[in-house]
Amino acid sequence: QTGISHVVSEGGESVPATTLDRYLDEAQIDRVDVLKIDVEGYELHVLRGARKSLEAQKIQAIYFEYMQKLAARFHPPSDLLNYLDGLGYQTCVCRNYDIGLRGSPTHTIRDGMPGAGLRLIPLIGFEPLLGTDLLAVPRENLAALAPT
Repeated sequence: QTGISHVVSEGGESVPATTLDRYLDEAQIDRVDVLKIDVEGYELHVLRGARKSLEAQKIQAIYFEYMQKLAARFHPPSDLLNYLDGLGYQTCVCRNYDIGLRGSPTHTIRDGMPGAGLRLIPLIGFEPLLGTDLLAVPRENLAALAPT
């Protein structure tokens, strides 16, 4: 979690790149159960390239590292969470340690969906920790847990 991997303005090496939307279309992939992103603060850039797939909810879950100091190099960190929210995804705390800091899990992924039963706390009314892993899922795929 150092952020050492980064794009340089001079030198470096050119590599081919594409968007997730283009890749999924060309590979004729209609559904992604879990998309794992670890791109050192470029998460919003990656997800902007998946807008069509996110709008169609082809992607059932997005697991990503949320590091405010890395995201802040390119945009306000809240932009990433707001982008997902605007596309109908609820971002949740998913690591047991982080859930323990917030209390008890309140939601899960509904039956029949990838990750069903996973215990989560939606980011509603509080900010995520400065550095953690988060899971974003389409809102309709979440189910409230019965109070214990």
